[in-house]
Amino acid sequence: MIALVDIATGAIIGYTPSTEGIDLTGIEAVEAPDHFDPVQPSHVLVDGAWIENLVFLKRRMTDEVNARAEQARCLYLTPGSGQAITYARKEAEARAWTEDADPADFPFLAAEATGTGSPIADVAALVVAQADAWVAVGAAIEGNRRGLVVAIEAAADPSELATIDAESGWPEP
Repeated sequence: MIALVDIATGAIIGYTPSTEGIDLTGIEAVEAPDHFDPVQPSHVLVDGAWIENLVFLKRRMTDEVNARAEQARCLYLTPGSGQAITYARKEAEARAWTEDADPADFPFLAAEATGTGSPIADVAALVVAQADAWVAVGAAIEGNRRGLVVAIEAAADPSELATIDAESGWPEP
């Protein structure tokens, strides 16, 4: 990939795979680094030299940390925001369940009890136990995720960013 730079201003005016057939009057053609993506440039041109784009690198590393956090959560939970809503609703129902309650007022617990052939009280107890067990694990994942994101945001340059180990600190089952 080649960056086309306005000689008068030094601004990048475009990118091209080849300068063949391009009038380069007033334009300098500068070879971009390997694997350069002009849509999300990992490098920027400063005073004629390519340097790593810290904003891009931070964004990419933060995305990696958030994806790793989701991978860690999925070791314990079913993925997806709809499933998260289901978990929250089931927990609320399970914590409110009493032996004299009307199952019609507890649709998620009643549906699971029917689907599994279990007494609704057993389903409620299991849901509460799982929700309670999740607290420590979920908190550890979130603490690690936020710590890494804050460290990424605080990095002053690519070499400092490279010292952050986004794979460390995740709880395992």
